[in-house]
Amino acid sequence: MKANATVLNASKNLKQEGELEEGVIIRGNVAIGKNTIIRSGTYIVGPVVIGENCDIGPNVVILPSTTIGDNVSIRSFTEIQNSIIMNDCRISSHGQISNSIIGSNNTLGPGFTAEEKENLEININCKVHKAPKLGTILGDDNRIGGRVLVKAGVMIAVNCQVESGNTIYRDLSRDSVVL
Repeated sequence: MKANATVLNASKNLKQEGELEEGVIIRGNVAIGKNTIIRSGTYIVGPVVIGENCDIGPNVVILPSTTIGDNVSIRSFTEIQNSIIMNDCRISSHGQISNSIIGSNNTLGPGFTAEEKENLEININCKVHKAPKLGTILGDDNRIGGRVLVKAGVMIAVNCQVESGNTIYRDLSRDSVVL
């Protein structure tokens, strides 16, 4: 995420090729890909890159150092900041994602929240790493229900399913199901 923020901050003259509905507010350097629609009431503060064929809003807030891939939909009243959202994700309304990486082909239900904390120690491949500020990391192909809270520093592997109303306190391994 640090590299993402550095690259975005260094990018100049980003193109806005998508469609902006009336009432969209954009501040700073923001790139919007072809065939992307940004709906009314959405507020974006760059640097931000949004890919092609996305549907964002209405009333979404996207804050600096965020990269959004292609074919992503983000529904109303969701806030995203300093995060990477990979291709083919569907993020329902009322979500909050900060300092997180969301892999490809994830579906996040309404009210999804990625908690964030500072100075975390996370275990990756049996090695402890320090993270100055981290939300969550989701692998690819996960289905997360509504009103799910993922605690700071927790990682969800690939092809997991989390039913609505759960709080995820620990890492989930591949193919996990939380009822």
